[in-house]
Amino acid sequence: MKSIRVLFLFASAFALTGAAFATIFGNVRGIVHDPQHRPIRDAGVVLHASGSAWSKSGRTNGNGEFEFSAVPAGAYLLTVTASGF
Repeated sequence: MKSIRVLFLFASAFALTGAAFATIFGNVRGIVHDPQHRPIRDAGVVLHASGSAWSKSGRTNGNGEFEFSAVPAGAYLLTVTASGF
């Protein structure tokens, strides 16, 4: 019986360590538009984590929309660049 308890404790401890290293991910999406609320296509969008060197970049589509998937939880700075703005 003692060997079963030791095995159970070892298995329980191993299972709990995975939860300690879990990371929460989400999506960041938006629309870029000009002062007249017309969408800005092909604008450069950069999402940069405030506390690390992690970043993702992309471009807006024809409707001015962008989306970044699988973004770790945290604080970010979003920079948009477009010709003429």
